[in-house]
Formats: sequence, structure tokens, C-alpha cells
Amino acid sequence: MSANRWLAGSGVVVMLWLMPPCVPQAQPLSAQPRIERLVLADGESVDGWSVTEGTLEPSSVRARSGRSLLFHILVDWHGGEAAYPIGWPRCWFKVPEEARDWTRWERLRFWIYADTSRDELPDTPLSLLLTTVGPRSNWSRDLPLKKGRWIEFVFPLDDLPGADTVRELKFSISESRYRDKDIVDFYIDDLELIRYTQPTVTGLQALASVCFTDEPALPLMVELLGLAPGKTAPVNLSLRRHGKPVAQGKAQVPAGRNRVSMSLPAGLTPGEYTVHAEAGGQVLSAPVRLVDSPWQKGEAQ
Repeated sequence: MSANRWLAGSGVVVMLWLMPPCVPQAQPLSAQPRIERLVLADGESVDGWSVTEGTLEPSSVRARSGRSLLFHILVDWHGGEAAYPIGWPRCWFKVPEEARDWTRWERLRFWIYADTSRDELPDTPLSLLLTTVGPRSNWSRDLPLKKGRWIEFVFPLDDLPGADTVRELKFSISESRYRDKDIVDFYIDDLELIRYTQPTVTGLQALASVCFTDEPALPLMVELLGLAPGKTAPVNLSLRRHGKPVAQGKAQVPAGRNRVSMSLPAGLTPGEYTVHAEAGGQVLSAPVRLVDSPWQKGEAQ
């Protein structure tokens, strides 16, 4: 699974999408839209949490506001479980009964700040595991982190099996990826479920980063959230060069990721463009390059 990333304030947003690699990703151009939140856990309490081969406690050393949860690990290749001395330090949160149905929510979001005695973290420093009820009861993701930086993680929930029966959320490391006696601190903050309160464009992808000037349409992937099942909403589209629109369109789409085509006028010249999508007060943009068509050149000859 590839990641859609952009700088956002002091952290790095990591949007997990199923995307082909090497395709320009969208940049947000507007203020944050209205979002409803359900806080699962914050740094004020460790109620509902358990931990093994490490410690977990509220901390004000690193926090986005107030306090975060500090998951502290001293890597020990000799002192873990008897059968697995090089083990898996982990902390996990038992989701309360009244909060186990995640089907009415659109994303899981949280922030993590990582610090360590090492110069750098390993390639896979931390993993997330959700446990649900059903034949595919384990849903896991690796969490790319950077030493000394806040990272925001946002996971779409539409592909989560058993989303109506989420029982447990777990963070863990594999000590085999670290050296003996490494010290690792993960500060976990703002662990919450979110959903948009109105139709909002949340993803934009130009499926062809380079197009010919005589193409009749530009293929796009547009993600829209904040819609009830079976409903659709309009997304305003525009192609711009030097900030001025050269083509405009509108797509009526349901919630989720949608492939749409934006009609292009004849006579466009080669160069760098941006495609924009707007809905719910949020505007996203992505770069597109237009080049001369070899068929046009052939006709000219």
C-alpha cells in the first residue's frame, strides 16, 4: 500500500490509499472542513490500556496539547517471554462495548512522535493491529515514522473487515528490527474516529500525470466523504494554468473513491497545469503536464 503524504504544519500527514506509485498526489488548498470526532483515547488516562515488555503512561514531555501517552521500550534480547526472548513489546486498547461499531465513521486518525537512542529508526519501527470479529479478524498496518517528528496517520475504514465489531487496537514493535538495549519512545496522541459532516472532497489523483494536448478528457480519481450510503453530491473540477481556469466541469459522485473524466477543450498548449477539485469548502489540486501529441505532429507533416 502506497502512501499519500504532504507537509501540514509541524507534522507530516500520511494518508493510506490504494494508489499506483509515481502518480502526483493532491495538495490541500483550503481550511479544514467540519469534522465530527469520537475520541477513543488521549493522554489523560491509561484506562482501557494494557502493556507488556514496556511501559505506558501519560506524559507532557511531547504532546500536541495537554498530555500524550508515552509507550516506552527498552529493547531486551534476553529478558522477554521464555520462548521468544527477542519478542514483541506491545500496548493495546480494549475498545469499549459502546464504541465497537465503526461503520458510521470514515477514518481512524492519530498522531505519533518517535524518539530513540539510535541515530535513526528502522524501516518498520512500529505496527498497528486492529482486532475484530469474523473470518478476517486481524487488520494490520506498518507505521512509517521519523525520529524527532510528529506524524499524523489517517486510515480509511471502508476496507476494514468486521468494522461493526472492533474489539482491540494494538501498537507493537518487533525487537528483531532493533539492537539490544536500544531505547525507543512513542508518544501517542489524539487517537480518534472521524467523519465529515457534509460532502467533502478528501482525495484527488490525476491518473495520467502526462497527457497529450489532443486528449478529449483527463482521467481522475476523486474521493468524497461525508455522504450517506446511496447518496451523491457534486464535485467541481477545473484545469488551470498560471492560476487561470482553461477548462471546467462537474462530477456527481457517491461516497468513496470514484474514477471520473473531465472533458478537455481543443487547442490546449503544452505545459504545466494543475487540476482542482472542490466540494464542502475544501479544494485539492494535483499537477498535470500536457505534451504535444505525436498524431498531431504526424498530421502536420
